[in-house]
Amino acid sequence: MNDDGYQGGLPRGSRWGCAAALFVAGPLGLFLLIADALGDCIPEHPCSKSFLLNVALPTIIAALVTGYSVRSVVGWWERNDR
Repeated sequence: MNDDGYQGGLPRGSRWGCAAALFVAGPLGLFLLIADALGDCIPEHPCSKSFLLNVALPTIIAALVTGYSVRSVVGWWERNDR
C-alpha cells in the first residue's frame, strides 16, 4: 500500500487521550451534577452551592489530567515500539 497520500487527522495518542478523557469525565460529571443537585443546605448556615466549583472545575481537571496522561503514555509507547 502506498503511504505517500494524505496523512492528516489527529495522532494516535491524541485520539486515545480524547477518548479516555470522555470516558472518565462523562460519568464523573454526571455523578457530581447529581450529587450537587441532591445536596441540601442547612437553613441556619449560609449555603455554598456552586456549579462551577463543585461540578465543572473537578470534571475539567479530571478530563485534562486523564487526556494528557493517556496521550503521553501512547506517545511514549509508539516511540519505544520502533
